[in-house]
Amino acid sequence: MKSWIWHVTILSAILGLLLAAAVRTEQRGFEDGAIPLTRIGQREAIVALQKKNLDYRKEILDLREKNTVYEANIASNQSAGKILNQQLQEMKVKAGLVPVDGPGVVVTLSDSKRKAPPGLEMDYIVHDMDVRTVMNELWLAGAEAMSINGQRVVLSTGVRCGGPTNMVNGVPVTAPFVIKAIGASESLTSALNMPGGAKDELGAFIGFEVKADEKVEIEAYSGSTQLKFAKPIEATKDEGKG
Repeated sequence: MKSWIWHVTILSAILGLLLAAAVRTEQRGFEDGAIPLTRIGQREAIVALQKKNLDYRKEILDLREKNTVYEANIASNQSAGKILNQQLQEMKVKAGLVPVDGPGVVVTLSDSKRKAPPGLEMDYIVHDMDVRTVMNELWLAGAEAMSINGQRVVLSTGVRCGGPTNMVNGVPVTAPFVIKAIGASESLTSALNMPGGAKDELGAFIGFEVKADEKVEIEAYSGSTQLKFAKPIEATKDEGKG
C-alpha cells in the first residue's frame, strides 16, 4: 500500500480518538451525578457546562481543520491521492463534519408572549416535539443540511426534553430555537406554510417565524463520530458471482 494512504488512515484514526476523548470528558459530569437537583443549581451547572462544551467543540473543530489541511497536502501531487481526498471531503460534507452554506430558510420557535389560558400554560412554550415536527417537515421538503441553535443535525442527532432545557447532540439549549436548513427556499417555505402544516399546528400556540435566505450558514458537527457496535459487513468470496 502506498505511503500516502497510510498517512490518511493514521490521521483519520487519530482524529477519531481525539473526538471520542473530548466528548467522553464532556459527558462525565452527567455520568458522575455532578448536576445539582435544584433548578437554580441546574441552571448554574448548565451555564458552566455550556462554556466547557464550547471550549471542547472549538478544539475539535480546530483539529478537524488541521486534519483537512494534512489530507490535502498528502494528496496534492498524486492523482490517485487527489481522487481519494476529493471523495473524503465529499463524505465529510454529507456527514456534517464541515461547515456549509447555501440558500434555505431560518425558522425561529419561541415561547408565546401571550397569556395562556389557565391550565394550558405548557401548550404555550416550545417543547422538543415541536422542534422535531419542524425538522421532519424540512427533511421531507428536501433540506440537505440543518442545525438547531448552532448544533449540526446529523444521523445520530437527538432532540429531547432535559428539564428546563432541550438536549441537542447531548448539549443543553434553550428557547428561542433557531432552526437553519439549506435547500430550495421556496420548497422549504411552502412545506412549513401549507394548510394544516407545522406553522398552522404550532403557530396558534407558540411564536413561529419563517425567513427565506439566499445564504444560510450552518456550522460543522463537533460531537463524537465513534461507533461502538455498528461494524461494516465483510464481502464473502461468493458475493458478486452470477
